Amino acid sequence: MTSTAKHVTQRRDPTPVLRQAVQTAQRRLLLSDRDLADVNEALASLFAELAPIHDQLAAAAAAAPGGPLAAVLDQLRVSFGHAVDGRPEPAINGVITAATTAIRLADAATLEREYADAARWR
Repeated sequence: MTSTAKHVTQRRDPTPVLRQAVQTAQRRLLLSDRDLADVNEALASLFAELAPIHDQLAAAAAAAPGGPLAAVLDQLRVSFGHAVDGRPEPAINGVITAATTAIRLADAATLEREYADAARWR
């Protein structure tokens, strides 16, 4: 059994993976030329990263349809739809919205660690 298969079958919480993947896609898109090829490449990488845990994410979203996980997945679906229709800017905006919403998926300790120096930017 490969380490990837082991990770998927252990049923760990998939939300940190989703959060990190969406944030990575956002950074990638913000640093890109923002054309359709860049959007498609970023979304393809995002999809590849999330595919192994898709069923877990879908089940968790179904259990809390009004929660942040469901909102992130809904926004990603919108982004993919815009990309399929050839609209890169709305697709990028959707990823940014998903990444912003994904912040709500973190626990307090993670947020404190990630944003410990946020006060210095005020």
